[in-house]
Amino acid sequence: ELQNQLLVQRDTLNFICSTAEEIVAEKAIGFEALSVQLVNLTPRWSDIERVLNSQLTRLENGYAKLNEWNLKVADLDKWIDQVTDFVHAEQPAVGNLETLKAQLEQSQGLSADIETLKPKMQQVESAVGDLAPQCTPEMKDYLKNRMDDLDKRWTDVIRLTKAKHDGLHDVHTRSQKIFDDIQQLTTWLTSVEEELNSPVAPATGKDLQLLIKKHKQLKDELESRSNTVEAAVCLGEEMVGSLESSPEMAQQLQVQLNSTRNQWSVICQHVHDKLKHLTDSFEHWRELQGKLLKK
Repeated sequence: ELQNQLLVQRDTLNFICSTAEEIVAEKAIGFEALSVQLVNLTPRWSDIERVLNSQLTRLENGYAKLNEWNLKVADLDKWIDQVTDFVHAEQPAVGNLETLKAQLEQSQGLSADIETLKPKMQQVESAVGDLAPQCTPEMKDYLKNRMDDLDKRWTDVIRLTKAKHDGLHDVHTRSQKIFDDIQQLTTWLTSVEEELNSPVAPATGKDLQLLIKKHKQLKDELESRSNTVEAAVCLGEEMVGSLESSPEMAQQLQVQLNSTRNQWSVICQHVHDKLKHLTDSFEHWRELQGKLLKK
């Protein structure tokens, strides 16, 4: 509006100057006084015009900076809202290693986004310091309150994202350990089962002693692994309990746990029974050998 008035007044000034110059040229009555007034008016107008143009330029630059600041703040607010919604909406896919890996990659992507946006946050904070000297007290308060709110939300989303990432990493590590332990245990139990089911025909007492020794070692190994088995199964069942949102996945994991536990129980019993059978057989063999020696 001030700029429009300046243009209107310039047209008026041009008209006055043109008319005055004609009067001076004609040397009409009072032309000398008019000439002096005209000489004084033009520099004053130039000074006012220069000051007003400078003020307008400063205001336009300030408005452009403020508008740019508001856009950056709006972008950051939008990103924070999206991340907050995402973090709260998606739960860790406990027990599903493939999905957990994908979730971890997404979480790492969010961490990378935060690092990328840090310079933008710094620019926004710096811009407040640049804008404040040009602002009214009310606008200064607005900028300060807006920046304080953004800083708080930024800090909260960083904390939230880190907690989410740490939680996903923990769940993934535990899930991986459970599946690795169960896989290793299943592989070992299968090899033991095959060995136990292989036909054995000891021909001498020494053969029986070797078999007894072997089965005792196997029994000791089973006992030494019992704590590991129980820990893996308990951790697995804990994970099953946390899979309320994925009943199908929970059922699959429970079936695998039950299968491993049953296989473990069967083999332990098998080793116990076979060791007893071998021990009894060896005792019978010794009795038989004693009777044969007496004859």
